[in-house]
Parts: sequence; C-alpha cells; structure tokens
Amino acid sequence: MSDSQVLRALQRGVTAAVAASDMPSLPVKYIETDFSAPDDGKWLELIFIPNNSNDFRGDEVNFRGILRLVLHWPNNGGGPYSPIETIESIVEYFPNGRVLSGVQISAKPTLTNIIPQGDETLYPVSLRYQSYRR
Repeated sequence: MSDSQVLRALQRGVTAAVAASDMPSLPVKYIETDFSAPDDGKWLELIFIPNNSNDFRGDEVNFRGILRLVLHWPNNGGGPYSPIETIESIVEYFPNGRVLSGVQISAKPTLTNIIPQGDETLYPVSLRYQSYRR
C-alpha cells in the first residue's frame, strides 16, 4: 500500500458513491485535475489530508487521514435541506468499516460545517480512513 494507492481507492469510492447517489451526474473535481465549475454551480471537490504513522518496528505504516468531500452549492434561496440531502446520499456509501481496495473507512462520515462563501455555500464532509501495511 502507498499514498497513491490509498488516494486511488478513495477516489474510485467517491466515483461509485456519486453514481449511486440522488445526483449521479454531479461533477467531481478530483485531486490535482483541471476542472471548470458547471453553470448550475453544483459540484463536489475532494481534498486529501493524509496523517500517516510509522510508529512501529520495521517498515510497517499505518496509512490514515481524512478525505474531505466539499459540496459546492449556489445560494438560490432554497435553504440548506436539498444540499444536505445530496451530500448525505453520497456519504451513505461510506459506512464505518467499509473497505475500498484495502482502505477502511474508520468512522461514520460527518458534516463538519456549513460555510456561506459569496454566491455559494460549502458543505464539507470528512471521511476518516486507515490502511495498515507491513
């Protein structure tokens, strides 16, 4: 296992989660990729925050961290319910304990805040993960 393998497993999981969600055509901005926000202002951004530990003897590594999913939603006067339901329909794919190509979701995904920002509001959710390598 390596950081790139962890990220690949998580991003593939997000692809499957969006496809199974209430908005299967929601555009996703993957890590370090070119992206143009859609005209309707609704899209998902991924932020990879590794926090690995190698506090073991030998070459063992505990790959762990957070994959933050940030739902961008336009301020159109409709309130927070529709975007919250959308992000919930995506993260229900990631229950605590789910394993994605050797990477385990280590806690229930949590909505960490609602952030008004100009013409849009951000809805960030944290996916905690871990993978142990000997």
